Amino acid sequence: MDNNKIKRFFINIFSLTSCLSVAINNVGLVIAGILSFNDRNNIKYIYDEYRDIINAFCVFWVCLLPFFLEI
Repeated sequence: MDNNKIKRFFINIFSLTSCLSVAINNVGLVIAGILSFNDRNNIKYIYDEYRDIINAFCVFWVCLLPFFLEI
C-alpha cells in the first residue's frame, strides 16, 4: 500500500472522529504526522543529530508512566 494512501486514511480518521472521540482523533493525527515526518526526513539522521533531546524526552515519559498507571 502506498504511504500517501495510508496518510490520507489517517487524516480522514482525524477529521471524521473529531466530534466522537478525542483519543481516536489524536491517534489519527499522530500517525498522519509521523508518516508525513517520515516522508520528508531521514529518521536515522534526525535521531543521530538530536539523540540527547529524544532520549531526555523518553526518560521524561518513562518517569511519568507510574503516575499514569497509579502504581
